[in-house]
Amino acid sequence: MILKGTKRFILLSILLTTFTSQAEVIQIEADELPAESVIPILDSNMAVKNRSIPFSGRLEIGVMTGSVIDEMFFNSTLWGLQLFYYYNEDSAWGIKYADRTKGISSYSEQFQNTSAHLDFKKAPTPSTIMTASYRWSFLYGKMSLTKDTVVPTVLSTETDIGVHKMGSQNLPWTSFGISHKVFIKKHIGIGLSYRLLIYQALDPASADLGSSAPTPSESDFDKKIQISQSLDAALTYIF
Repeated sequence: MILKGTKRFILLSILLTTFTSQAEVIQIEADELPAESVIPILDSNMAVKNRSIPFSGRLEIGVMTGSVIDEMFFNSTLWGLQLFYYYNEDSAWGIKYADRTKGISSYSEQFQNTSAHLDFKKAPTPSTIMTASYRWSFLYGKMSLTKDTVVPTVLSTETDIGVHKMGSQNLPWTSFGISHKVFIKKHIGIGLSYRLLIYQALDPASADLGSSAPTPSESDFDKKIQISQSLDAALTYIF
């Protein structure tokens, strides 16, 4: 009996050794693992309790550049500065100053070579914009760019009310925007914004701009409500 049991043990050991030696070790390279970038959908912004970047009581300063994407008559590029103070984690009051690049658009330039010989350089041009602004951040999250890199991200809305200068006149200006900001460092963020612009403007097509006609005064131009759109990018630093 002992001999028969010993034979069975030896046979079982041989079989296990054979199967073990034939087993393959599967290795997967790190760069072959799936990677994805997602923004979490949360029922409440309190779901992310450990904020790596707090906002309440902090000051943010930024520089921005953008374009009025449907501007017909004048140069659409603008540059500016912005300053915001966060009075809680989600809300901030701020001021903005922007300056439009001088000159007319390529669309306006082509009218100089038509039979009408229109010279839009005679029209009052838009220049500076000054507004008071309110920002509401409705989503704070963390975005995974790689398996080792996670960056804070903020989605917010902005409302701007102020004036813009056209010629020598200060005219009402409002805008409503949505912004997505990513913090590449704890103090440094990069934001992209889309804005709907509603403002009063002097209509350059409402006066005689013929090259042979005298330059009209600003009172010769009709005022109109202009609805436009803009895209801008901002680099910000939070203290």
